[in-house]
Amino acid sequence: MPTRWSIWPQCPGSRAAVGTVPGGCRSRSGWSLGLWVLLLCLVLMCRDGLRAVPSENVVGHRPADGAALRSAAYYHFVAGRLSLLAEDLPQALQEFQAALEADPESVTLRLEVAWVLYQSGEVTKAVEACREAISRDPTNTEGHLLLGKIFYGTRARSDEHAEAVEAFEKVLELEPKHTEALQSLAELYFQAGDFEASARSFRRLREMDPSVLGYYFSEAQALAESGNLEEAAAVLQQGLKIRSDVPEYLLFLGNVLERLGKPEEAVAVYRDGLANGPEPRLHRALAAALVQVGEGREAIPLLERLEDVFPQDESLRLDLARAYRQARRLDESRRILSALVETQPENLEAAFELATLLAEMGEREQAAQRFQQLVDLERADAKAFRPLFLTNLSLIRLEQHRFDEGVRLAEEALRFEPANRELRRRLMQAYRAAGRLQPALDLGRELWQETPDDPQAAATYAQVLAATGRLEEAVSLLETLRSGEMKETSQQEFLCLILSQLFLEAGRYDEAEEVIEDGLTTVPGSRRLHFQLGAVLERRQDFEEAERVFRTLLENDPDAHDVLNYLGYMLADRGVRLDEAVGYLERAVSLDPYNGAYQDSLGWAYFQQSELEKAEQHLLSAARLELNDPVILEHLGDLYSRKGDGLKAEHFYREALKFQDKGSEAARIREKLAGLSAPEKR
Repeated sequence: MPTRWSIWPQCPGSRAAVGTVPGGCRSRSGWSLGLWVLLLCLVLMCRDGLRAVPSENVVGHRPADGAALRSAAYYHFVAGRLSLLAEDLPQALQEFQAALEADPESVTLRLEVAWVLYQSGEVTKAVEACREAISRDPTNTEGHLLLGKIFYGTRARSDEHAEAVEAFEKVLELEPKHTEALQSLAELYFQAGDFEASARSFRRLREMDPSVLGYYFSEAQALAESGNLEEAAAVLQQGLKIRSDVPEYLLFLGNVLERLGKPEEAVAVYRDGLANGPEPRLHRALAAALVQVGEGREAIPLLERLEDVFPQDESLRLDLARAYRQARRLDESRRILSALVETQPENLEAAFELATLLAEMGEREQAAQRFQQLVDLERADAKAFRPLFLTNLSLIRLEQHRFDEGVRLAEEALRFEPANRELRRRLMQAYRAAGRLQPALDLGRELWQETPDDPQAAATYAQVLAATGRLEEAVSLLETLRSGEMKETSQQEFLCLILSQLFLEAGRYDEAEEVIEDGLTTVPGSRRLHFQLGAVLERRQDFEEAERVFRTLLENDPDAHDVLNYLGYMLADRGVRLDEAVGYLERAVSLDPYNGAYQDSLGWAYFQQSELEKAEQHLLSAARLELNDPVILEHLGDLYSRKGDGLKAEHFYREALKFQDKGSEAARIREKLAGLSAPEKR
C-alpha cells in the first residue's frame, strides 16, 4: 500500500522549518476526480459481492468463507479511506476497525487504525496499534515510519524524541535511501542540537537527489549552527548552480559570508540576486553590507528609499546614520542617532554610535561622558561590551593628551579579556602615544611572536621599532613578511603602505617610492597606493609628478575629499595658483566639514591670500577638531603674528612647541617666536 502519512504537507525541501526555500520542492499530485470515481466503483463492487455471499445467520447456509471476509475487509477499508477524504475521523476509525475484524492478520489495516487514532488525538492507542503491527512484521518499513511520525509529532518529552530517532533509524536500516525517514531524522538531529549529524543526514539527501535546493540550504544551516561557516558557504555556492534567483537562499549565503568577514563577497551575492529583479529584502541586505565595507555614499539612496518599505526597522535607521557618517554628512548622522537614543535609551548600538560620532565632531568631553555612562551600566548586555567602551574612552583621553588616564583605561579594558589581541594592540598604542616606548615595544614583540605571519601584528611591532630608532629592524621584519607567500593582495597592499610610510617619515623617499611601485605591480588598481605615491612625490618636491598622480585620482573620483585636500594644500603651501587651491579645499571641506586637517588646509590657503578673517575662522575650527596638532598651532601663530596680535601668536607658538620640540620644525617655530618684537607681545 502506498505511503500516505506525511509530517509535512509538501515535499522534501519545501517546508517552513529547517532548510525551507521556495523552489526547492517537487509537487505531489492530490486525489483526482478519477480516483474518487474508482474508489466509488470499488465500494459498489464490494457491496454487491457481499450481497451475493450467504450469511452465517441464514438457515441452511455455511458461515462466510475466507474470500467473503477479505471482500468485507476491502469494502470497509475503501469506505474508511472515503471517510478520511471527507474528514470524518470517527467513521473512518469505525470502518478500519470493521475491516480489521474481517482480516485480523493484516498489518496494513492495523497501521490504518493507528494513523486514524493519532489523527484523533488518541496517541497512546495509536502507538500501541502501531507497535502491534510492527510485532507482526518487524521488517515493515511503513510501521516504523508511522511510529517515528507519531513520536515526531508529539515529542514533548526527551524519550519521545529519542524514540522518534530510533524509529527513523530503523527505517533507514531496512531501506537506506528512504528519503522521508532520512529527512525526518535530519530534522530531529537539528532540533536536538546535534548539528553535525544533521548536516551529514542532509548531505546524504543531497547526494541522493542533487536537484533539490532545499537540501543544500538545510545542510548549510546545520553547518553554520555547528560553526563550520566555510563549509556552509561552499555548500550554498554549489546550490547556486541549481537556482540563483531564490531571495531567501541568497540572503542566507550573504549572511554566512558576512559572518566569515567577507562582506565584499556578500555585496557581490546581493548584487547578483538583484539582477533577477527588484527585491526589497535583498536591497536591504545590500545596503547593510555596503555600510559594512565603508561604501556609505552608495548605501544612502538605498536606505532612504527603504525607510518607507520597512518603517519599523530601527536597524535600518542605524545603518543610515552610519552611512551618513561614512559619507561625512555628520549632522544628518547625529540627528538620527540623537532621535534613536532619545526614543530608545536601552539601544546600546545607537548610544555607542552617537558617542563615537561626537568625538569625531570635536565634542570630545561630551563623547567621554557618554562613554563613561555606558561603562557604568550594570546591564548584562552592556557589561559584555565594557572593554569596547573603555577602549574608546581611552582614545579620547589620549587625544586630549591625558596620557596617564588613557593608559589606565586601556589597561582596565584588557583586564576584562586578557587574551584579546585587539585590546592588547590598543594598549600597545596607548603606551606609544604616552611615550612609554619600552612597554610598547615589549607588548608589540609579544603580539608579533604569537602570530609572526599576521601582517597587522608585524606592522604594529615595526612601527614601534621605528619609533625607538630601530628602523632597519622594522624594515627587515616587513620585508621578510612581504617576500613570503600571501594569498590576499590586500595584505600585500597593507604591508607596502606601512613600509613606504616608515621610509617616508625617515626621509628616504626613493626607497618609499620603490616599495610603492613594487606594490602596484601586485595591486595595480590600488587607490591607496597611488595616493601614497603622490604623497611621497610631494615630499620629495617632485610637485609636477605628484600633481599628475592626484589629478588622475580625481578623474576616477571627483568627490575624493582626501585627494582634493592634499592637492589644494600642496598648492597653497607653496603659494601658487591660490584661487585653484582654495577651490579644491572649499570642495573638500564641503564634503567633510568636521575634518580638522581639511579646515586647516583651507584656513592656510586663505592666509596665503591674506584673507585673514576667513583664515582665522577655519584655523580655529581645525584646532578644535584636531587637538594639540603642532602644524595647526603653528599656523595660528603665523595668523596672529600677521594680524599684529603678538600675545596670541606667542601663545600658539609655545603650544606648538609642546608637541613638536625636536627637529627642523621645532627650530623654525623657535625662530618665529624669537622674531616676535616686544611691542607685538603687548
